[in-house]
Amino acid sequence: MRNPNEDQVDPDRSGLKKKANYRAPALEKGLDILELLIDRQYGMAQADICRALKRSRSELYRMIQVLEDRGYIYRVDRYDRYALTMKLYFLGQHHAPTRSLGALVAPLLQQFALQTVQSCYLTVFDGDTMVVIATAGAETEWNLAVRVGTRVPLHGSAAGEMYLASQDEDVRMQLLRNIGHDVESWNQPRGDEALLTHQADRYICRPNERIPGITDIATPIVDKSGSAIAILACPYLALSGEAGAMSIKQISVALCETAQRISATVDQRFMQSAVEMPSLEPARRARRAG
Repeated sequence: MRNPNEDQVDPDRSGLKKKANYRAPALEKGLDILELLIDRQYGMAQADICRALKRSRSELYRMIQVLEDRGYIYRVDRYDRYALTMKLYFLGQHHAPTRSLGALVAPLLQQFALQTVQSCYLTVFDGDTMVVIATAGAETEWNLAVRVGTRVPLHGSAAGEMYLASQDEDVRMQLLRNIGHDVESWNQPRGDEALLTHQADRYICRPNERIPGITDIATPIVDKSGSAIAILACPYLALSGEAGAMSIKQISVALCETAQRISATVDQRFMQSAVEMPSLEPARRARRAG
């Protein structure tokens, strides 16, 4: 009879099977939940999580509550859906190999800042807001900087509006409801003075609601399927009398070009990671079968 404590596992992905001398069922359930939600951008209902992991509701209820209390997952809406927060990402930033994500985009952001004499920042969706994960500032006496970790609202910011505009209609409506915004007002035509969208070029310009005189420009970072995975933004500050100062149109074009390079670079890195790291699904199936 097989001893469950001697399951063959490959914890360091070295290809060499090793014996698992100790089992921690509660921990395994928690990790199973996190691994499952990684692939679910818009979350899963508790019943669906139990079904996918072939566990009863009573088995996973406390795990889900603890993960929520510790900030690893959050309740998306009143329909009991749960999704990952950015906590794993921020923890990962303290781990040397994954700090390379910031290093990956930093040269491209800095290149944009040097070329345009404007600052820029990269944001990703987290909960009901966008959060800044990388920035670059112009090397001038005047520099409008946005700190890493700053949260940007979904509605009322160029980065948030661009993220919403990049989503499918049903997802966008759900996100608007989550933040308590009137869905109907989003669908109403808005004048160019409030929000200027260049659909063909895939960028948005809008006045900054907090700082008069600043125009925010935003464009999506997309994956291979064309889905927005992040938003690149520039708080455009008109430079009076500066030699070689670029127009807002030129800045927008440069921002879109930078976003395209980031998209290609990030997508290539993800593809390399997929080749180097085996899928988690076989291991999940093996644990469920055991």
